[in-house]
Amino acid sequence: MRDRKEKNKNDTYEKNSGLCMPCKNGTRVAVERSKLQYERDRLYRQSEEYIYWVNLVKKVDQESWSKIQIPDQHYFVITILIGEVFNGGFDQYFFNSSGDYYNFTKQVLMQHGEEDALSLLLRAKQLIFADRAVPVDCEQRRELLHEINAVQELISAELLVLEKQFIETSGRLSDLLRGLVMQYGLYTPFD
Repeated sequence: MRDRKEKNKNDTYEKNSGLCMPCKNGTRVAVERSKLQYERDRLYRQSEEYIYWVNLVKKVDQESWSKIQIPDQHYFVITILIGEVFNGGFDQYFFNSSGDYYNFTKQVLMQHGEEDALSLLLRAKQLIFADRAVPVDCEQRRELLHEINAVQELISAELLVLEKQFIETSGRLSDLLRGLVMQYGLYTPFD
């Protein structure tokens, strides 16, 4: 068995002019980059920032919203807005439970002077729901989204433009999150 493995190794070496498969395929850089990212992710999962977020999500799931401290509430709604729009767009934001916090998110953005993000959120709401109120209940919101799904396809291009603008201006929201972290000592930021 050992001789067969050694023979295969030698055959591969000869066929590839002495290059390993990742080098031959041109994927060595990607493999090394992936290893570095994996290590960074592993370290991040041990950071105060990650632990704070996981505990905050648990707190939101288990406690009454009114019992959660205001800075934590603000941090939560801004983070889920950014995460949902980056991950799947405004329609994902409204479809998922993150849409439960739409009205509060508007207030937080206004309170912190984030007019650009607020304007994009309001425009997305208008495109998706028109003049209808955004239901706070996730199931009701999903039923309504299902009803207006046919119209949704017509506005997808406009939503993509809004999402691109949101992503381009999201640095200000990230700065706001860092400001909340520093002002209220929520956690030690991960470098």
